[in-house]
Amino acid sequence: MASAKITLKNDETGEVKTAPVGFSWTVLFFGFIPMLFRSDWKWAGIVVVTYIVTYMVVSTFAPQPEGVAYWTGIIFGFIYNKLYIKDLISKSYRAISVDKGELDDVIAKLGIDIPAESDGESQTPKQVKDKVVEETSGQETELQRIEDMYEKSLINDEERKAMRKKVLGLE
Repeated sequence: MASAKITLKNDETGEVKTAPVGFSWTVLFFGFIPMLFRSDWKWAGIVVVTYIVTYMVVSTFAPQPEGVAYWTGIIFGFIYNKLYIKDLISKSYRAISVDKGELDDVIAKLGIDIPAESDGESQTPKQVKDKVVEETSGQETELQRIEDMYEKSLINDEERKAMRKKVLGLE
């Protein structure tokens, strides 16, 4: 299992993707299939070609080359998640959150610079995290206010649900 997951957002399209950090067990066990689910056609093709070429080369020297897929899976298991994140960054994706730890820890683990989402200005990962915490605190306060209004019968259940959806950005 990956050590953390980083959520990235594309500056141009607004599309959000989550990328695991660390060893890819799914690539180890399922080869190129996780790449297809991520719509990562480039690396899916590279892995398939690598499987085929490696199998052909090994089969000329070994009588039973079936284990080639496992070795190729192990190698790509170690490097694929990092390659996927690099590709997302090259496509104008920026980090918006990390599920475990801090963005600085992920940057140190991967050894690559991951730009953080900003509002037109350059922000450090800590500034982005502080902004997310601030926004979350504001949401919690607003949700508590809505619950208080509901408990005092100032709003009905339907209004409460609509207000909660609006605060959580689900509308």
